[in-house]
Amino acid sequence: MLLLCIGLVTHAQKFKPVTSLSFSDPVVKAKVKSLLPSLGNKLIILDFWSTGCYSCMQAFSRLDSLQQRFGDSIEIVLVSRESTDSINRFLVKHRKLVLPKLRMVTSDTLLRRVFPFDAVPFHVWIGRDTTILHQTSGINTNEEHISQTLKGNSLSLEKYNQISKVSSFFRDDELPLITYGSYLAHCQQAVRIVPPQDSINVDIFLECASIEQLYQYAYNESHFWGAWYNRVGRVIYEGRGFENFKRPAEGEHFAKWISEWSFTYHLRLASNKGLSGFAFMRNDLDRYFGLRSRVEKRETSCLVLVQKNEKSFPQSRGGADKFRYVESELDSSKNRYEVKNQSIRRFSQVLGQQIEDVYGLPFVSAIDSEARIDVSMVFPKEIPNDLELLRKLFWEIGFDIIKTSWPINVLVIGR
Repeated sequence: MLLLCIGLVTHAQKFKPVTSLSFSDPVVKAKVKSLLPSLGNKLIILDFWSTGCYSCMQAFSRLDSLQQRFGDSIEIVLVSRESTDSINRFLVKHRKLVLPKLRMVTSDTLLRRVFPFDAVPFHVWIGRDTTILHQTSGINTNEEHISQTLKGNSLSLEKYNQISKVSSFFRDDELPLITYGSYLAHCQQAVRIVPPQDSINVDIFLECASIEQLYQYAYNESHFWGAWYNRVGRVIYEGRGFENFKRPAEGEHFAKWISEWSFTYHLRLASNKGLSGFAFMRNDLDRYFGLRSRVEKRETSCLVLVQKNEKSFPQSRGGADKFRYVESELDSSKNRYEVKNQSIRRFSQVLGQQIEDVYGLPFVSAIDSEARIDVSMVFPKEIPNDLELLRKLFWEIGFDIIKTSWPINVLVIGR
């Protein structure tokens, strides 16, 4: 079961709006001032986030751009209850994520008590006079709203509401009786659905997902972000009118997109039927959106991993499986990969997704996917956007990359 959402439920005290920063306790006031040294001098926007919140991290580049755009007029501060070490460990595992160059408060227990909330991303806007201007969703932090605020114009932003938690849009008394049922609803940002843990029935659940994400999950039959149809070039649209099917970058019009083009889906199926819930889900989506979806093998422009020559293959000598990478001792811009007795499939999947993001083409392997290899290599943290340079890096370990047409399975969505 997968939860795709624009926020993450957190455990906090009951939400009570704060209207101004006036502290009766001078110790608390001093601590807040130490965390926010610009308090009273510029517009401050606190971004409460978590490593468990996908949309929080999607917004990092936008927040970074806003800080650069407005310079010393504002200060955007990232606030997390997680420790610096915990965040750094997360970044090591998720190389594509880069933290913005913003002030960050970690291991926070104070600010979240001053500004209690139920879900992230949660943004607090504090004016130069320390008045609390807004407590709102992160999607409202954009260039237009900041510009108007700095000009002294008042804004009526959507207020942060305490998140209501329900088990389903099915009635609670009906849920145990359902042998097959499903619903599709527009995303409700003030409602968080927490389906009951039920070992008897099959539940497929997504929350606030784009239409493309719904289809990807239905065909991947998996929640794994690196699953096949989530990757570059694996979804093809036939026809017109699909512009809003993809989740857009957060910005001025994102709130409108969320309300009109993101959906919550829940399917319940009695497990004793022995049926695939995903087949039902695919039929539900096609029927509701008036589409025809299917998987086809098509010749597609790809980057293909091949052997450089017969003698160059880094055949594994066996032993314990190992796949890890650490920062190079000699060059901090590179990582050292240590691969022992790993399959080509695993090796190409890890590097392939990063290569796809840079080149915008599917990355596949022409080598037996179950073949085992041993590889020790130093590789740039940032994949070079130069195919000849990338090829030379792979030559050093006995492989090559060619750009060619290759048959791959693609998800085709049409009318």
